[in-house]
Amino acid sequence: MVVEQDGDKRFDPKYLHPFLEGVVKSFIGCEVVLSDGEKGTIVAMHADELARPSVCVSGKVLDLREMSDVTIQMML
Repeated sequence: MVVEQDGDKRFDPKYLHPFLEGVVKSFIGCEVVLSDGEKGTIVAMHADELARPSVCVSGKVLDLREMSDVTIQMML
């Protein structure tokens, strides 16, 4: 993701950081389909890797930062 890699160089951090915080908060509670076919709900976002949140699937919380083989395929 460009913003994660060099956002502070391309955009004024004074505006970028509050914007990203708002975006991150808006994803919590969203339902997703993972690349392994499981459906779950985003329960936590991680500032260090915005594209790899924690997702609750069947009562178990999966931290996608620790699961390089699983990605979010679709938001429902």
